[in-house]
Amino acid sequence: MTNLFKLFLFISSYSPLYLIVALSIFPYENIDVQSFVEDQVTLTVTIILVVLFFLSFLPIWYMKKCELNSTIISERVARKNEEILSYLVTYIVPLLAINVKEISTLITNGILFIIIGYLYIKSNLIHVNITFLLFGWNIYEDELGRVIISKNNPDYFIRMNIANNPIRVRKLASNIYLHRS
Repeated sequence: MTNLFKLFLFISSYSPLYLIVALSIFPYENIDVQSFVEDQVTLTVTIILVVLFFLSFLPIWYMKKCELNSTIISERVARKNEEILSYLVTYIVPLLAINVKEISTLITNGILFIIIGYLYIKSNLIHVNITFLLFGWNIYEDELGRVIISKNNPDYFIRMNIANNPIRVRKLASNIYLHRS
């Protein structure tokens, strides 16, 4: 998996944030398109957020379309979805305090976003992605420490193990696999 794809996964992990911030800065009280367009900072931030929001769906599209080119056998799996929820509280909620009227806030949050992205990519945290949950994907870890991203429930993996059937996967990164039925 390329770092570019990991970057897209990182971008997608913040998709709810882009939408929430874009909606929060829109001038609902007095919808004046002219003044909104004239406010260059707000307009630029809104355009960036909308572009990032739409780019967020590229990894989900890829996950639906990519070829499963390998197999693994897992004896048991445990859900890891709680990692995503702690990620949400730790990183996304503080970023909601962005004040687009203050350049210093934008710069500070931009630097924080870049640092988190760098660590996300280097640490292979690509499975920590709230967009996965929103689209029905679950995060599992098996007995060998492999992370499996799948829409199936844990019983599926038990049935496959009992029948001694391997599951078809696509390796996304070191020890991280995508599974589709």
